[in-house]
Amino acid sequence: MGDSLPACSIHDIRRAVRTELGAIPSIPHNIRELVIAHVPAALVQTYDLHAYRGEKREALRLWGKRLARIVVPPAGASNVVSLGGPVR
Repeated sequence: MGDSLPACSIHDIRRAVRTELGAIPSIPHNIRELVIAHVPAALVQTYDLHAYRGEKREALRLWGKRLARIVVPPAGASNVVSLGGPVR
C-alpha cells in the first residue's frame, strides 16, 4: 500500500490531549495536568484532597467539543482542503 502513519503510543495520545487542553483558556493548569493523570507535587497531595471530578469532567467535555470540530469541521468551513479519497 501507499504511505502509512507512524506508530502511535499511549504517550502520544496523552501529549495530544494535553496540548489541546492547553489551547482552552478556561481550563486551569492544574486541571489539565490531573486529566492526563500527572501526579501533583507532594505538598499539594498532602493538603489538597479534593478529587476535582467535576472540573476534570468539564475539561474533558470542552476537549471533546474541540476534538469534534477538528474531526468533523463545521459545514462550509473555508479552511478545509480535501486531500482526496477516504482515510483507510
